[in-house]
Amino acid sequence: MPREMLKLRKGDCAIKIKKDGSVELAGLQDQPLIDEGGLISPVVLFAAAWARKNQDLYDRLVNNFKDCVRDGYFGPDAKEEFKQAEEKAKEHNENEKQKVGKLTIEEGAENETK
Repeated sequence: MPREMLKLRKGDCAIKIKKDGSVELAGLQDQPLIDEGGLISPVVLFAAAWARKNQDLYDRLVNNFKDCVRDGYFGPDAKEEFKQAEEKAKEHNENEKQKVGKLTIEEGAENETK
């Protein structure tokens, strides 16, 4: 799928994370960080999470993303592709588990201490 630049319309905001990890925010110049109802801009919330690099928060974000894909928030194609990827990962993990602990007598003898 070719990459395209996001086109922001009036009132839109976005976050751009560069290859070096730095962040740029767009579309926030005329918007308050916290609105009258006390809600914080989601772009600012994510930028803060990215800046802190908190592993627990990242884990929660990744799990939330996976749940959203499974629930179809990103469309049926993404949902099906993710399902196939999970099945392949499960199959790979099962194959790896079967390989663990299978040493031949010769292999075991080489590793013995004398």
